[in-house]
Amino acid sequence: MKKKILSSFCILIFMVTTVMIYYTKVLAIESDTNNIDINQFYYEQLTSDLAKDIYDGILNDTSGTGKFTVYTDLSFGLEDVTQDTEEDMIQELYEKNISPEVHDAFCAFILDHPEYYWVRYNGIDGTITPEILYNMSDETINITQLDMELYVLPQVENREEFETKLTEVADSITGENNYEILKNIYDYIITNVSNESLTGDEIQQTAYGALINNKASDEGASNLFTLLCREKGIDSVIIRGELSDGETTKLHQWSGVYLEDKWYAVDTDLDNAEDTNNWFMVGNNTQIGDKKFSEILEANIKPYEEQKTTFQEPILTNNQYEEFSVTVEYSTTETTKQGVVVTISANKEMVPIDGWTLSEDKKYMQREFYENVEGVMTLTSVYGEKINQEVSINNIENDPPDIEVTYSNTEEGASEVTVTITSDRELQELEGWELSEDKKTLTKTYTENTTETVIVTDTLSNIAGVEISISNIIGGAPECKVSYSTIEQTNGSVVVTITSNREMEELEGWELSEDKKTLTKTYNENTDEEIELEDIYGNKIKANITIKNIDKESPKLEVSYSTTNPTNDKVKVYIKSDEQLNKLDGWEISADGYTISKYYFENETNTIKVQDLAGNETETEIRIENIDKEEPQYTVEYENTDNGIIVHITANEEIQPIEGWELSSDRKAITKTYTENKKEVIEIKDLAGNISEVPVTITSIDSQNNNQNSQDGSNIATQSGIEGLYSTLKRLPNAGKTTFTILITALIVVSIVFYLKYKQYSRYSKYMKK
Repeated sequence: MKKKILSSFCILIFMVTTVMIYYTKVLAIESDTNNIDINQFYYEQLTSDLAKDIYDGILNDTSGTGKFTVYTDLSFGLEDVTQDTEEDMIQELYEKNISPEVHDAFCAFILDHPEYYWVRYNGIDGTITPEILYNMSDETINITQLDMELYVLPQVENREEFETKLTEVADSITGENNYEILKNIYDYIITNVSNESLTGDEIQQTAYGALINNKASDEGASNLFTLLCREKGIDSVIIRGELSDGETTKLHQWSGVYLEDKWYAVDTDLDNAEDTNNWFMVGNNTQIGDKKFSEILEANIKPYEEQKTTFQEPILTNNQYEEFSVTVEYSTTETTKQGVVVTISANKEMVPIDGWTLSEDKKYMQREFYENVEGVMTLTSVYGEKINQEVSINNIENDPPDIEVTYSNTEEGASEVTVTITSDRELQELEGWELSEDKKTLTKTYTENTTETVIVTDTLSNIAGVEISISNIIGGAPECKVSYSTIEQTNGSVVVTITSNREMEELEGWELSEDKKTLTKTYNENTDEEIELEDIYGNKIKANITIKNIDKESPKLEVSYSTTNPTNDKVKVYIKSDEQLNKLDGWEISADGYTISKYYFENETNTIKVQDLAGNETETEIRIENIDKEEPQYTVEYENTDNGIIVHITANEEIQPIEGWELSSDRKAITKTYTENKKEVIEIKDLAGNISEVPVTITSIDSQNNNQNSQDGSNIATQSGIEGLYSTLKRLPNAGKTTFTILITALIVVSIVFYLKYKQYSRYSKYMKK
């Protein structure tokens, strides 16, 4: 039963997914496409995650097999269905909840991606094998996986041929602006793609049929048009809707193009059929025959009954696209001795041209001419369209006066310049200028530099333009710039350079360059001073000289150590300065630059040279004597007393106290009295922390005998016994001393032998007792 449910549900969802994949790549709802990915225009209109997942599944099937899997977490309650059997319930869920999503995804994909030409228009086939859990306890049906397969055309194998041809055709289409490129794409399809004698073959509905076979339906032609637009970087989408002739309607497909901030429609199929270009770059209100475009073609059609979403096409502009055009008007065409104002009006915003005045809306351009002209000027719209427009003025009847311009002073440094305009005939008065008695000379005194065109008019109203250019008037202080040879710390000198825009007077203590525009001076000490500069015209300016980076004093150093106590670890040395230091190999420098540090792992005494940023050097001695990594050396002695065995451990250096042991005043020895036999290891630690393990063995203490042998097997006499023997030996004569020494030696040897035998016997006795 479960297998039957799975099989039925799989088939249903697979069919739904197929339909949804076919509608995802066409248009844009907004007029402004700046924030729209034109390749996902319809995808962005999908409202459910399931539809988007199915869309992505098709898009990710780059191998072109048509097979893909969508993982879902769909869950349906039994209260959502009216059927009784599981198979009927699944069928009902499919029809209500899944089929519309599948058709949405399929339609969005086909509209968004005409380059996937091998996906057939009639959808998806195959089986769906999800994991379906029918749980009566919580009354839910869960679907976790959809396995899908598209109808794929056999021409999928020819993708490389298609992509190569598409690139070649796109590269061959050129134009000076996007409109010309669109027109050439349109002409290419009209010329090369036929819509006659179609056989109904599905490949004719694709861009492949249009590009490779040169024969295509409305779907194929619009798909190719949109692809070529995108190849040329022009936003274009596919629009699917209905074509009406007033009596009948049928499904139809065309393209939308975004140009100059507006959307236009292009239908190469209808233009091909009618042998016209009525359907190129049209708007909603464009009149085609006796009807408007929007009355003939209607978008937003649902090609599938199960489809949930009605996709929105871009909002088309109302009017047909207008090519860039201009008109020229003249202020007068009658004979005149005055200037003629030329006004150029355009239907689009224009790029400014030197010498012409452009209006605020950039659609009007004016210029006044005072002489007859004949020529062609190139006008350019802000969208890159160009027009060559003739400008012809031949109604100005004038013989302009001969004009000569002279200046009272052309040398640099003038405080004022008088300009004289001299004419070969009498002139009219000119505001701001003084006219001579003979009316042939105009004069004006300028106190500032200027460049302007002055229009002079003779008494017959003939005019002439005169260019006045004055740039030698000097006024105000010169411009001076102060620079330093270095701003880094230095123990040398600093060269200060003052550069002026004018020739300067000499300044005591400073060197003046040959061109008199540069002053230099070498400073050997820090300074903060203000100097006064003067140009050759007497203008003065003050300049501040500030030098703080000369340092000739060696740094003062302070050496410290991470520890001066004995240690068996590393010691970190710190050298702190009263000023910032240069880096030193092997040493670490602090963030503020005042301290360097280094780890030492062995005792060492050496001299370190440290430099400050200016290069001044100081030597300091590093002395490390507290690193001790050697274990302490020791000896062990046992002393037999009435109270027990006293163990003496003596080291070759000071050691740390040990709990239970008595430390000597020189800190080199420890003692402890044992009253019971014991075997243990004592860790002695020197002041640096080095450790030696000392074995202590007490085996001969019992209740009857407190005599104790030394650890190495030899008897150690008590201090009092030794002193007694020594005092006795001193009192004997020399011969007696020899005899006494021999007896003592024999006694010691016998004692050692006896001790060894006794020790062997004790061990044997203990072993036998065990």
